[in-house]
Amino acid sequence: MLRWLGLAALLYGAAYYIVSRLIYQPARLLSLDLGPLAPNVMLQPHAPLSDILPIADALVLNGNSESVLAALQAGLPAVVLPSIWDQAEMAWRVAETGAGLRISPWRATPERVRRAVIRVLDEPSFRDNAAKMGAGLARGGGPARAAALIGDLVGSAAARYFADRRRKCGWRRRHRAS
Repeated sequence: MLRWLGLAALLYGAAYYIVSRLIYQPARLLSLDLGPLAPNVMLQPHAPLSDILPIADALVLNGNSESVLAALQAGLPAVVLPSIWDQAEMAWRVAETGAGLRISPWRATPERVRRAVIRVLDEPSFRDNAAKMGAGLARGGGPARAAALIGDLVGSAAARYFADRRRKCGWRRRHRAS
């Protein structure tokens, strides 16, 4: 929380509009006495991605798959500060594809995050690569296609398993005779 407030202070008066989407500690956020905020900073205890994505130029994320995939599908570059193991993996993939930058949470400072945000906004390659990744995700069919593929895989494996079980125990012979 304090690091985020430091970032907001560094970007005071900048050409960036900052929305903090702190969904894990909304009561704490509302209890802070922060005084007047910069005109380009808004703190919200919860802000749906569907509200943020159309107005965002980039996202600063913790690396959860929902937010990363939403950013990529919207063609938005990301700065990812992972906090748990699967988020670190997502952060590496964002950085490898050039769709954003990864910052180690142990090395994250407001100044380092500020530089990363400015870099992904100023260098068009990050937005271009995020857009390419988003297009690739769209071509892949999204969650519906993934669910269908998993269903096919599970269905095929189950069919093979039960066919093998029926063959081994003579199920057909016993049930045809009745």
